[in-house]
Amino acid sequence: MDRRHSSAPSAEQLARMLGGWVENAGRLPERLARALRLLVQLGELLPGTRLPSERTLATALVISRSTVVMAYDLLRGEGLLDTKSGSGHRIANDVAARSTGMTIPAPFPWQHRLTSPESAVGYPRTVVDLSAIAISASPVLLEVLATLTAEDWASAMAEPGYLPLGWPPLRRAVADECSRRGLPTTSEQVMITSGAQQGMSLVAGALIQPGDVVVVEDPLYPGQLPVLREAGARLRTVPVDSRGLDIEALARTVDLERPRLVFVSPTHHNPTGSLLGADGRARIAALAGATSAVVVELYASADLPLNDHPVPAPLAAVGNSDSMVVIGSLSPLVWSGLRIGWLRAPEHLIASLGQAKAVADLGTSLLSQFVATRVMERLPTLNRHRNNELASRCEQAMDLLGELLPDFEVTRPDGGACLWVRIPAGDAGQFAHFALRDGVAVLPGHLCSARGAHQDRLRLSFACDPTRLHVGIERLAFAWADYRRHTH
Repeated sequence: MDRRHSSAPSAEQLARMLGGWVENAGRLPERLARALRLLVQLGELLPGTRLPSERTLATALVISRSTVVMAYDLLRGEGLLDTKSGSGHRIANDVAARSTGMTIPAPFPWQHRLTSPESAVGYPRTVVDLSAIAISASPVLLEVLATLTAEDWASAMAEPGYLPLGWPPLRRAVADECSRRGLPTTSEQVMITSGAQQGMSLVAGALIQPGDVVVVEDPLYPGQLPVLREAGARLRTVPVDSRGLDIEALARTVDLERPRLVFVSPTHHNPTGSLLGADGRARIAALAGATSAVVVELYASADLPLNDHPVPAPLAAVGNSDSMVVIGSLSPLVWSGLRIGWLRAPEHLIASLGQAKAVADLGTSLLSQFVATRVMERLPTLNRHRNNELASRCEQAMDLLGELLPDFEVTRPDGGACLWVRIPAGDAGQFAHFALRDGVAVLPGHLCSARGAHQDRLRLSFACDPTRLHVGIERLAFAWADYRRHTH
């Protein structure tokens, strides 16, 4: 779908397209002008596009009207903007020739790239990033690396290098761990991926045809949305709350829509942190056996419990595993920089996914897989360390929110590394822009919804170190007070 604007994006739409514009250097008008100029150069705003009025855009961005006036003046001075009485502001018709001398390229989804928590753009170090669930390296990883010898590395590099399905010892280790958890698995049912995100992309590419209906949770892990939309899926949503997925709504939706895929994350759901009970899990498993849909379980957060409850087995352990795919990852447990994920699926599907994987990157880094195999030998120690660390940071975040932002509503999650916070008033998207100006990044709830819902919610990560977490929530409290002053 061509997402370029040649008519008139609303102020709210343009605010979302602008994404992290306040990260730029310079005065606010210069930052805003630079971000608008970039949208023009990238073809997101076409010649003739009418821009919102200064007042409405200022309201959407939670900035002063004078800032927008000055930004528009800068663009007008460059010949990028035409202003006529009665017709407002429009991108100049010959903007490409006047501004850059370049041909405006095909549209590119910069809105997602600028607003996704897993964005490749990132934030400067001066910003405390509570939008991304970026997990620091476990001491266990450092200990494992310290024990590796030159002979160990040489043995890993004896392989030819191209193994699309993954390094056999790691595939066996993942299969053994699945079996230990109650899901009998052979290495032929496992494929190694470059993180869970790639796993989702491969599954979507292999199983979805444009126009297929796919059921997703609402809210959901935001990284799902670009993957499924790129595959051409028609998305249908099922609500999730602090108790987990609404099973009755899921059953009705599957019966009515006859979806191709159903994505669920019953174990430490991102972003709510909920853990679905045994009855609900059994009903999803039964549903998988009674429908033609493939049930895809996102299991990447399973190993991040925040209490002493045992981690449930994947749904395929109690259902028809021939119609179920499990997507897991070592990255949340070990280190976000160790991009090692895995898929557990029927053998015939693993073969198809392996072909897609070969096209994507010929195979995940063997050196990373070698390290991951050694790390898996110490999973119990890894689990204890990471779970204690995140439980402590969750308590810290909850305590600080209770002290500094008592009107914010938050339920302690069962697992994961984020809080699903309800703000008492206003629009979370606007507030997130405002917070970024004060040096803290949070993820507005509408980015965790296929239908743009949850505009009163924030996803707030507590994965960063305690000092930055404390500073980030202090800045959030300051930003909230400032935001309320400007919106009252």
